[in-house]
Amino acid sequence: MIEQAIYTHTSVHEVIVIGIPDDYRGEAAKAFIKLRADAKPFTIEELRALLTGKLGKHELPVALEFVEELPRTSVGKLSHQELRNQVAKPQTA
Repeated sequence: MIEQAIYTHTSVHEVIVIGIPDDYRGEAAKAFIKLRADAKPFTIEELRALLTGKLGKHELPVALEFVEELPRTSVGKLSHQELRNQVAKPQTA
């Protein structure tokens, strides 16, 4: 439902939303977005303003990250699990 609402933004080509740790709720939404060609990035505040009224306050993303590509399954579907695995891996220098 959150992803469907984010797709209403004209700059969004693809999106995956996953839960990230949140001190207050336990888990909060973070959106990973691949922009359309020539689209400009936007802020989390702009995204939250667009989604207000479409989603409950508790569903609004608290974080936003723009990516070049989103992971896919072997059949080409967007992969939430692979993205969770990538996010969980420690970053190497």
